[in-house]
Amino acid sequence: MKKLALPLFFLVLASIPYVNAADTGTAADSLVAIETERGYRSGILVKIDDGVFVLTSQDVFKDSFVSMKTISGKSLQPLSYEAVSDEQNGTLRIKTDSNSAVASIEDANLKDEEVTVFRTDPSFGIMSAVKAGMQKGSLKLPPPGKDKPAPSYLRDIVGSPVLNKKGNIVGIVGLKGASLPSTKTFTVKSETLALKNVVHPVKTMLPWTKVDSKAMMNQISMLNEAEEFLQDYLKVADLWCQSPYKPIDMTPEQPEKMKAWIQARNESIKDIPALSQKIKDGTGKMGDSMKNVCASQLREQTKPYGRRLCDFCPFYQRNLDSIASKGETPYLKKAASEISPVYKTVYDEVCRQFEEEMEKRLPAL
Repeated sequence: MKKLALPLFFLVLASIPYVNAADTGTAADSLVAIETERGYRSGILVKIDDGVFVLTSQDVFKDSFVSMKTISGKSLQPLSYEAVSDEQNGTLRIKTDSNSAVASIEDANLKDEEVTVFRTDPSFGIMSAVKAGMQKGSLKLPPPGKDKPAPSYLRDIVGSPVLNKKGNIVGIVGLKGASLPSTKTFTVKSETLALKNVVHPVKTMLPWTKVDSKAMMNQISMLNEAEEFLQDYLKVADLWCQSPYKPIDMTPEQPEKMKAWIQARNESIKDIPALSQKIKDGTGKMGDSMKNVCASQLREQTKPYGRRLCDFCPFYQRNLDSIASKGETPYLKKAASEISPVYKTVYDEVCRQFEEEMEKRLPAL
């Protein structure tokens, strides 16, 4: 019986959102844990016009919606979804079956001041209040420890309300941009790639428009997949361009869509070490001409895999272009239109690098 006690405790804990929100006033009582298939994020209950809504960010829904609960554990049923008719504002309001909310919106322009936001544990939905600063519409986050720089963004505050010193809501935390790694081969520069937390302003008289929740969440999922894929894709492409005839080690963080390509590509070059060793052993059976013939054959054998490496980009760019033209919300259209040109730049660069490497490098035989 004792063996069951600890797992049962964590099971109960996972089902009840909890907030450590000292000095945040009554607004903290309206916090909501939003569960998606990727884990918990947050929102806040507010009475607007003729109903009670959960205010959160569209960026929260990387994957399908599962449930919403207040910090007291009460389930909330979503009745409809509405987005702001502004491509810069990613706030989402979800009408619920609740009839009470104590949080208030303050109709004031965002200004540089100290604010409170909430970090949400993605596994358990536990929320913790964090003091931050406002600076030109972006959050100025506190450093994690002594002599450590402040992070440029935190994923676990996305969807959080931004409370001013009075404890009123002045905004919702979003996430703008995409993060790319630094590689030896590729340099992709774009202002849209500066990943950071932004604050979407919230006012009582914002222009709202109803959206299809399923279409919206599908587009958000596609957009986030495109952003995340780009990071790890460039790392693999960088390894290939540095050494076209060296096997690429399989790692857990590599995109699932690329693993079949990596395996097939590694298989295509598996004979290179044996041929190389055969030359080094000096059997005398293979002269320079035959050596070059073998190298050329292997190069032709690996070319299709280099071309397939380039072809990953158009697939994602087509999805982004679709969102940019048919996005369910103006905010999603804008985000997709910013990332799509980056994919075009990466595609052109990978194709160019592929052609250069195949022309100047032969297998080391």
